Amino acid sequence: MTIGLLLCGGVLLFVGVRCWLHVTPVPGRPGRLARRVWAPLLVVIVVAVPLLAPGAQEMGSGSVHWSVSLAVPLVALLAVPVLLLPAVLGRRSDPWDAEERLVLVWPAVGVLLLLVAVAGRLPQSGMLVLFTLGAVLTWVESIPRRGEQWGGPGTAWLTLALVGSAVLAAGLWGFDPAWSTLIAATVAGGVVVTLTRHHGPRAGVSTAMWMAAVVALLAPGMLGFGALTDMLQGRPMPVMVAGEPHVGPLMLLSVPAVGLLACCGLLAGVGRWSGLGRVAAVLGVLLLLLGLLAAVVPVPIAVSLSV
Repeated sequence: MTIGLLLCGGVLLFVGVRCWLHVTPVPGRPGRLARRVWAPLLVVIVVAVPLLAPGAQEMGSGSVHWSVSLAVPLVALLAVPVLLLPAVLGRRSDPWDAEERLVLVWPAVGVLLLLVAVAGRLPQSGMLVLFTLGAVLTWVESIPRRGEQWGGPGTAWLTLALVGSAVLAAGLWGFDPAWSTLIAATVAGGVVVTLTRHHGPRAGVSTAMWMAAVVALLAPGMLGFGALTDMLQGRPMPVMVAGEPHVGPLMLLSVPAVGLLACCGLLAGVGRWSGLGRVAAVLGVLLLLLGLLAAVVPVPIAVSLSV
């Protein structure tokens, strides 16, 4: 049953994404929504819904579920130096030049996650603030700008992709956490690759950054939502501070925060550097992201195997 849901959801998701992007124009509101709203939300559904499963609310360095919200942003961010590497080696045109403006939302999310990581613990209401910020950010980006209208081509295919994402998330409900992490990360990488093939490397870089920022906010926020649900249903809470349930430790949120800030620094300077400086910067960020990913991924796999 579970394997069937995973296979069915994966096929619907990627068929829908491919056909939807094929008819979606790159410029204007449809392309912007694809990069900033729909592609991240397709991954958020796969990541966040299983975090509401029973037993997934245990947070800490040994929690296999907690790593999902860390590995997926890092996998998305890996697309940034990978897409920039051919340009800095002189094999392709530069997808991110000095004229490209850095979206300030990206470093702001990174700094916010660092502050939460330093705090260590937050009440469940604080985690809901993270969820609210991610949801409002996505909603604001969906609002048409001056001269734009609602709607766009490929709505039926996008709906199919959303259904596939929901089916995939249902299959991951209660699934082995180590494999859930791997499947969610594969979905994130696949969506970024598919969008890059249809809309180009510049759109791929933008999608990777938005996906990492939105997932890093909404996934921990869903954990806070689960804690609030437990409180409303009268279930025992793990830690009580000043009469309000707290969740933590949250130091691991520094992992996607560092990855986001490193990629922001790379995008801010890669169009202005030249020669070996560009190559060293891109390779340095790539190695940093791989190191962060290697530090996160063995945790769920080791815990799962030991069980």
